[in-house]
Amino acid sequence: MNKENPQFGIIPPNYKPIPFTAEEIEKSRQQYLRRYPIPEGDYWTCFCGSHNTKNFCPECGRKAPDDWEVKP
Repeated sequence: MNKENPQFGIIPPNYKPIPFTAEEIEKSRQQYLRRYPIPEGDYWTCFCGSHNTKNFCPECGRKAPDDWEVKP
């Protein structure tokens, strides 16, 4: 019988979570940091994951939060 998961819908009866090793997690973290490097100084993190120092995200074009301003 299927179980309901309110966040993801129906869980198949033969579902088994895939365990991740510490090496796989670190590899994933390094890939993320290569794609979205953390800049020096003040920055804001966009919803898409990009770290930005400008008023608009270069990855998706989203505007920076209202409480963040570009420092000269």
